[in-house]
Amino acid sequence: MNIKTYLIITAACLPLALRAQTIDFETTDGYTAIGVYDTWEASPFRTGKLEGNAAVIPNPFREASPQATAPANPTTKVLAVQRSRFGSNTFGARIDLTHPFELTPEVQYVHVYLHKPVEGRVMLIGLGKRADRPGQAPYAEQFWQFSATPITPGEWCDAVFPVKGAGGILINSLVLVPHCESPHNLREDFAAYIDEITVNNTPTPRIRQNSGTTQDSNLPTSDDKHCYINNANRNGEILAADGTSLNNYQASAGQPFTVLIRPANGFTCTGILLRRTDLPASAPGSEAIHFPASLFTGDTFTIPAQYLTGTIELEGIFTELKQ
Repeated sequence: MNIKTYLIITAACLPLALRAQTIDFETTDGYTAIGVYDTWEASPFRTGKLEGNAAVIPNPFREASPQATAPANPTTKVLAVQRSRFGSNTFGARIDLTHPFELTPEVQYVHVYLHKPVEGRVMLIGLGKRADRPGQAPYAEQFWQFSATPITPGEWCDAVFPVKGAGGILINSLVLVPHCESPHNLREDFAAYIDEITVNNTPTPRIRQNSGTTQDSNLPTSDDKHCYINNANRNGEILAADGTSLNNYQASAGQPFTVLIRPANGFTCTGILLRRTDLPASAPGSEAIHFPASLFTGDTFTIPAQYLTGTIELEGIFTELKQ
């Protein structure tokens, strides 16, 4: 099964913000450089004490295992990155783009084929520059987004990242964080493999895990009965009350929903932001709702029923504790 995505629409006919593009690693046409990146400023990979391992290599997983629930990825080359225990939870592979794209008020979707051996959340970070900030560096961090699709260890999966901004933000590089979890829990480094990065306007994942076929329908969308919840956090997590990860979590629409607040070591949660991610940024109801920590009950918070609709994203405001 050929899972490459080819574009029929000529990019020159589209405005920059809407240009779909695919970056594979068969050639260097889609990227100008690859490497590693860590958002932690004191990271040894930023201070120069360590060099990360990221390289284009022959695809070691061109055929699916007999136990796989998804198709193989038959491409010849992929990007491999070593997930180091010495990097932070946001350490990953950096790809500098030949053709930058603009963050817009309308949601766009970045799809990334990923193969990794362990459980853990996956994050995408966008590096770029705001047009209204002339002094800003061209590789400032502009967004951090968890995958809206689940990742099955040991198989090729399509991680889908919904991204949007106020406009006038040019994304020059993408950083794929294959394991956005505390490195203290890692017993050893591992390799993750990246391929077929596509920026487009559809949330449809290109691989369906349970049947081994290409997905025919969109990700779950809002209806009268269900609300879908995602967790978009660094330095902590917002979880379901039973500890389940909020990764396209299906909850009952119009019913109160209790979350568990779990800051990382050295951080505290001072509030939660709730956003509707299925609405355009300018639409009524798309504004972020702030729930301060004064509404929390210990390490839990119950979201009022009227906010459980559509697709929502919960972002904990995790603040570093003073020493």
